[in-house]
Amino acid sequence: MRDTEVIQFEEKTRLRALGQVVIAVLIFLSPIVIAWGHDLFRTLDEDVFILGKTVQGMNRWQVEDFLEEKLGALSDAEIVLESHSGGRGRFSYQDLGVHYAIPETVAYVFDVTSWWYNFSNVQASSGDEINFKPIVFVDDIKLESIVDQYLSAQQRLPKDASLAWEDLTWNISPEQSGWAVEENELERISDHIQDIAYSYDKPPALKVRFNQPQPGRTTQDIQGLYELLLATIEKPIDLHYQDDHLQVTINNSDQWIKIQYDEGLVELNEPFVKNWIAVFALQYDSKSPDVVVKGIENIVSEYDGETYQKAVLAGDFSKGRKMDQENLFQQIKSRVLTSSDTRKIDVEYETLTPKIISEVEGLEFPQQLSMGQTSYAMGSYTEREENIRKSLEIFTGVIIPQGEEFSFNRVSGWITQAKGYYKTKVIIGGEVKEGVGGGVCQSSTTMYRSVINAGMPLTEHKHHSLDVVYYHKYGYGLDATVYQETRQDLRFVNDTPGPILIFASMMPGFETVMEFYGTTDGRRVEMTPMKAINNLHKKWSWKIIKGDEVEERIINTVYQPEKKPEEIVIPTEI
Repeated sequence: MRDTEVIQFEEKTRLRALGQVVIAVLIFLSPIVIAWGHDLFRTLDEDVFILGKTVQGMNRWQVEDFLEEKLGALSDAEIVLESHSGGRGRFSYQDLGVHYAIPETVAYVFDVTSWWYNFSNVQASSGDEINFKPIVFVDDIKLESIVDQYLSAQQRLPKDASLAWEDLTWNISPEQSGWAVEENELERISDHIQDIAYSYDKPPALKVRFNQPQPGRTTQDIQGLYELLLATIEKPIDLHYQDDHLQVTINNSDQWIKIQYDEGLVELNEPFVKNWIAVFALQYDSKSPDVVVKGIENIVSEYDGETYQKAVLAGDFSKGRKMDQENLFQQIKSRVLTSSDTRKIDVEYETLTPKIISEVEGLEFPQQLSMGQTSYAMGSYTEREENIRKSLEIFTGVIIPQGEEFSFNRVSGWITQAKGYYKTKVIIGGEVKEGVGGGVCQSSTTMYRSVINAGMPLTEHKHHSLDVVYYHKYGYGLDATVYQETRQDLRFVNDTPGPILIFASMMPGFETVMEFYGTTDGRRVEMTPMKAINNLHKKWSWKIIKGDEVEERIINTVYQPEKKPEEIVIPTEI
């Protein structure tokens, strides 16, 4: 076991050695500590200047206060950019990314004036005056971005004169010159702001340099176009659609018109007009109803004892209509942009026939084969109109089987007052006199025209002996007389691929129609008026076209002069 005294001796020895090391370190570091402390509290000599001002005797904190005083107001000063209009954009150095680095400047001044800096830099000598400038940090990207935003906001493109829709009228909007920053102005102003920052002076206002680009189109250039516009839109358009009339004004909106300045043209805004027509069509178009064949009746004719068929119908044969929108667009296009006084448009449309739905097996009427039409507007009267109505009603629903001959008189029966027919004007031996049933020939004429329009073969037909004014419209010279007393009949054969269903009616506007529904074989009919000898002679070319096969017949109608009373024998026509 070690002696206690020996242990104590060793501990004292170690402590003495440690103390000697500490003293040695302190002796080594003392010059450095003394130098650092001297520099920390050192004051500047008389040859040190900042911004031309002496800072003799100032320590670090005093120099920092000095710089804060000198540069603080400058940091808060505004850079002013003046625009062409006299407006001013105001920006601080901080806004523009310019920063005066005061702590860094102080550190740099005391570094450069320290004894070890002079010791290590032979260029420096204690006798030379040193004038320091504060360190400036500039964020070039921020500076150019802010200046560019301001310059862009001051620019204005030139405005051409134009035709403008204002306060529900067309006017000329006058031209206006523009404002454009001169080329390289961004670089010039950015550089100038940096120069001001480095000069440490109060920044002056900077005037931005602009030029004035001029418009390419002046008021004088479009004066003629303006006058043309007013001349073409001031008159409304009158649309006539069957019995509907609509006046369309196009000078109460700018949507109808497009202006082509380069070509000096006023044009229709076609997409708008087409959409307007589509909306217009929705208001006026209509669908046709369905007609249902519920069954068939076999009727024995009082005229000749023969049987004919008549359908039991549900529904009516009223027509729908579908506007020809493209045709209306072309008509509007041709009329809107003219100064013509004629602005009436008869709107064309497709007549939609009813769909015939048959509940009788094997009996179908898928198409309208033909229509005959006559007018009784010229001089007709109540009794005659009632005779026409009664006669037509008999024929609606009559079925003509395929391949069979049809007789008008068989279906109409005897024309008598007992059946409700009135005494009216009839043709008696070449002169107009009173007789029962005047107007029935309006029905036979209407049917005759439907027959020839269907291209079916006639087996019996006779035109009137006198020229009847009622039958001029829709086919002058195409008429058919019937008279039961003399067995004068209208007969034809159904040579179509299927049965025919008849619809007959009086229509608004003093019109009668006779329609045939059935199955088409694709035949077409062409009716062409031909030159005749005189005004009592009417001549037509009647062509029936079936594929490559064309059959032409000539319809000759020769009317007689009206006879004198003593020449009249018996009634012959009604």
